[in-house]
Amino acid sequence: MAMRKLVILFVILFVGLLSACHLPTATPPTLPATTPTLYVATATVTLLGEPCAWVWSTHPLPELSAQLKTALQAAGLSNVTARAEVYGENCLSAQNEVLYFTARQTDFYVTILTDTLANPEQLGQLLERVLAVLDKFPPEATPGAHPGSIGISFLTKGESLNLWFTVQQGIEARARGLRGAALLEALKNP
Repeated sequence: MAMRKLVILFVILFVGLLSACHLPTATPPTLPATTPTLYVATATVTLLGEPCAWVWSTHPLPELSAQLKTALQAAGLSNVTARAEVYGENCLSAQNEVLYFTARQTDFYVTILTDTLANPEQLGQLLERVLAVLDKFPPEATPGAHPGSIGISFLTKGESLNLWFTVQQGIEARARGLRGAALLEALKNP
């Protein structure tokens, strides 16, 4: 009987303690007095105060891609395909609808068809020529507040060599005087 009274007493104390606790409630953050402006490519979007769920996203840039392809062809790079995409975040509503997109950076993707991957000097020279063309599309002239990344794929029959590096790493490698095979090696694993 004493054990039963102890258990009942424990339960009463436990329930009393729980009822005395006040768990904090989540309150939405207050918005600043001024409405911030977010940038989407070249247009501005004003945040209206609706809560967002931010999700990383990419969007194609067809006009910039066409300009890039034209510039690569003008540089004599005919076995090359290219595209530009803006990388950033979608603001999703509570209904999972995209309210707007904020650009973070512009990324470039270039594919080069080549006869062999066994000649690093030749691949490095092609890489130099592509980077010289990409210099005509500096980060301050493309969507996003940050310098983007560059993906270069050298393709031959059944084989590929893929590079992924930031625009800044490409600029710095060439500023150090790296050319040809040395440039290729530096940007393989920056």
